Amino acid sequence: MRHSTLPLQQYLVALHEKFRSLHDGRVATYIPELARANPDDFGICIVTADGYVYAVGDSDRPITIQSISKPIVYAAALADRGRDQVLAKVGVEPSGEAFNSISLDPQTGAPLNPMINAGAIASTGLLNGDTAQEQWARFAGVMAQPEQLGSKAALSTSCAPRAGKGRSAARTVTRSGRR
Repeated sequence: MRHSTLPLQQYLVALHEKFRSLHDGRVATYIPELARANPDDFGICIVTADGYVYAVGDSDRPITIQSISKPIVYAAALADRGRDQVLAKVGVEPSGEAFNSISLDPQTGAPLNPMINAGAIASTGLLNGDTAQEQWARFAGVMAQPEQLGSKAALSTSCAPRAGKGRSAARTVTRSGRR
């Protein structure tokens, strides 16, 4: 059977056609490099558990992953350390807080949720590796082939002025013993 005749691929094509002319949102401008994104780019890609890839539109364009990395890092931490060890360091309660909040459980000092920055930082600290470089290699390995992940200097530079809150979250998590 040809890939283009599979029901999921046909559904993605129909979704893409239906929504590609939608322009209700705005490109994020709080980080200069994000502001350079083409607002007309639109792609959809699904990879099934058994490895089939279904894609339409601009899904092959490089993007910055930003907070998309959080569930992937959390899954890797679970795989590396196990559920009990991860739950001892990072909660799973809905925080109701913004993604960049420093929200810790008052009893344990653990970040409330892996999807806020403090929880993502704690999850990253649970990746296998004895050094930051080894943990970065583990991160790169779960995100993509290391040569495909890369590091975009322009994005790092444009994020730097707004990184103070992230550094503060990292210090708070480290002081609480949750990293």
